[in-house]
Formats: sequence, C-alpha cells, structure tokens
Amino acid sequence: MPLFADAALSHTLTSLAIWVVLFPVLVQGLIFYAIVLARGEKRENDEYKARHSD
Repeated sequence: MPLFADAALSHTLTSLAIWVVLFPVLVQGLIFYAIVLARGEKRENDEYKARHSD
C-alpha cells in the first residue's frame, strides 16, 4: 500500500510542477517574445513611413 501512495504523490508533485511552474513560465516567455516582435515591427514601420512620407 505505501508503494501506491508514493507513486501517487510523485505523480501529483510532477503534475503540480508542470502546471503551476513550467506552463506559466512558458506562457510568459511567449508573451514576452510577442511583445519584442511587435516592438521591432513597429520600429520598422515607423522607419518605412519616415522614408516614404515625401
């Protein structure tokens, strides 16, 4: 019986580590990446407008 409890605890802790720690970090990283790309694209658009606003 303790063997099953040990396996269940291990599975629970692993699930918590994935869903409470790793998944939010991944999501925040993707959000940060999208923000960086959007800023770069805005800068490129502003430079394009400045060159072609004759």
